Amino acid sequence: MDTLGLDKIYIQAKRWENTISRPDIQKFAGAVNQKGSKGIFITTSDFTKEALESAASQPNLHLILINGKQLAELMLDKDLGVSTYSKYRMQRINSEYFSDDFDSF
Repeated sequence: MDTLGLDKIYIQAKRWENTISRPDIQKFAGAVNQKGSKGIFITTSDFTKEALESAASQPNLHLILINGKQLAELMLDKDLGVSTYSKYRMQRINSEYFSDDFDSF
């Protein structure tokens, strides 16, 4: 921890097609535990149920797991690594405009 009280966050990213299993998370947790208490594991694939349980059960560690679907959602939400190629204009009827009060004409 530095003098400002900010923790280091360790990140591991995997561009995999296979699911991330418990041993992968345990290795990551061991590496994080040596030098800190927070880690983010990002994958383009997904995590097994056992991997999710392992991350949640690590004492004194805060691990965040981000799978491919969550990664894509974050990228779209934060406009990171994506580009807009088309926009759609959507309209709806303004019901207040068509109210029974015709005094405004």
